[in-house]
Amino acid sequence: MSAEQAARQNIDQLLQRAGWHVCDVANADLHVSRGVAIREFPLTAGFGFADYLLYVDGKAAGVVEAKKEGVTLTGVETQSARYAQGLPPTLPSWRRPLPFLYESTGVETHFTNGLDPQPRARPTFAFHRPDSLAAWLTAAPGGAMYATGEGPAPTATDAQGFPATFLSRVQQLPPLVEAGLWPAQIVAIRNLEKSLAANKPRALIQMATGSGKTFTAISFIYRLIKFAGARRVLFLVDRGNLGRQAKKEFDQYVSPYNNYKFGEEYIVQHLTNNNLDTTARVTISTIQRMFSMLKGRDLPEEDEEISVGAASAALLAPEPIDYNPQYPIETFDKPLSNRCVLGEFALIVFCHYMHAGRFVDEGTITTNIAHLSLGRLAAVEFPVPPLPEQHRIVAEVDRRLSFVREVEAAVDANLKRAQVLRQAVLAKAFGGGPASARRASNPASCAA
Repeated sequence: MSAEQAARQNIDQLLQRAGWHVCDVANADLHVSRGVAIREFPLTAGFGFADYLLYVDGKAAGVVEAKKEGVTLTGVETQSARYAQGLPPTLPSWRRPLPFLYESTGVETHFTNGLDPQPRARPTFAFHRPDSLAAWLTAAPGGAMYATGEGPAPTATDAQGFPATFLSRVQQLPPLVEAGLWPAQIVAIRNLEKSLAANKPRALIQMATGSGKTFTAISFIYRLIKFAGARRVLFLVDRGNLGRQAKKEFDQYVSPYNNYKFGEEYIVQHLTNNNLDTTARVTISTIQRMFSMLKGRDLPEEDEEISVGAASAALLAPEPIDYNPQYPIETFDKPLSNRCVLGEFALIVFCHYMHAGRFVDEGTITTNIAHLSLGRLAAVEFPVPPLPEQHRIVAEVDRRLSFVREVEAAVDANLKRAQVLRQAVLAKAFGGGPASARRASNPASCAA
């Protein structure tokens, strides 16, 4: 089997797990399932063949461009976008060009939502379910999907009358009510919303201990649900007691917009078993619990009290996660982690930059003055690997530094031993006795 055939086989399986009926053109039936993926679909002359043409409710909605494993998907979007424009004019479609574009190797998948303003590709774990694409296409303004809990749902639509997407609604958030927020919290929330509005779904907020990180998170989660129509937010912690504390803070949060408590407007679930409440707008879970759910395993509640770092420290490599149809990738709109950077890992990164001269390079203003301002520090990239990987890196650095410390201790001991032996040799050479010992300990006086 060639690399291309292996990739197609993996893509077939990913589509089928996500609820798509996969077939060839010769035996295609657009009504056999809500979502139908047709292989090698012939397009208008000059556009070639679409590797997969996606039909939702009998109308074309998107394409999948297949590549062999190892191919860089960045830049392939232009090819899939070309296929999206080549649908024969006689075929039914939701809109033209087709709105949903995927590029996949069967291992890595990128997705572009053409309903977004300024669409751009982003990585996804797998394919979306046909139900999700249908909901995005058919949800009318005021419908249940985008209801915010108070007043009418957003009425903004695109040029062809389609409801505004999450991204377009984030770009229209109302001004932040600053009452009750500290300056650092105001800056964090504004910068996060600015990042999301720029279609950058991954963001890191770094705040000092005691600066109100959880309250900051609850404040912007509330705004994303109320004003941007987020359906469900996943709030991740690494120990059970942190989850209980977070649940209390959610319950105590009072909206600055209507004076209702968070729990009076929206359901907040603290997961203590594997039963997900689909009506909850916020789900609080430990990383261990969510991992066990994705793996289809039960997790004793007491195991959630063990830090995920301690639990994974003995693993040489992370255990892979396969697609679980019970929890598709669209289960949560926005996953949030309450602790995604270890202080020890951050110290390693900063020490590396310091010894490599990166801070000096960024902070140099003239040949004689160096000043590392916040603006200059912001230009320094900061890697954020998964939390278990951070624990492994910290453990490996500690192991290597421990070895260095052992070598240094051995060198110091050998130097002291060599000094003792040197004195003994000199004392023996000068014949022994008190005077000889003094000369041995101070050979310079003897030479004088």
